[in-house]
Amino acid sequence: MTETTTDWQLIKRHVRRHTEADAQAAFGALVRRHMDMVYATCLRALDEPALAKDAAQAVFLILARRTPAFRPGTTLPSWLFQTALLTANNVRRPDAPEPCPGPAAPLLRQTRCHYRRNCRRSLDCRCR
Repeated sequence: MTETTTDWQLIKRHVRRHTEADAQAAFGALVRRHMDMVYATCLRALDEPALAKDAAQAVFLILARRTPAFRPGTTLPSWLFQTALLTANNVRRPDAPEPCPGPAAPLLRQTRCHYRRNCRRSLDCRCR
């Protein structure tokens, strides 16, 4: 992949999936190209590096699912910026589900009160 490959060309290669390797390479190039901007946006909104990292990863999961619906002319940096802001705002919602204990239960029990005080919740767990 060269630097002259446009975002739109990479999106088309990801969606068309001539080969799985080509689709993954195209998506990887999009992530490398835009991850710093998405992470910085999430970090400014959340002011907590670990949550910003989770939010940035969630943005790219959303991108992977939504690229087939993109129309020609979609401006990817604008879409990523808006999605990063919305995702970061969802992390801060007070009604978001609590983090799921899972294998790290002892550590999460210690930090649970921190999450409750700051109304910050995990993105990838929907346990109640």
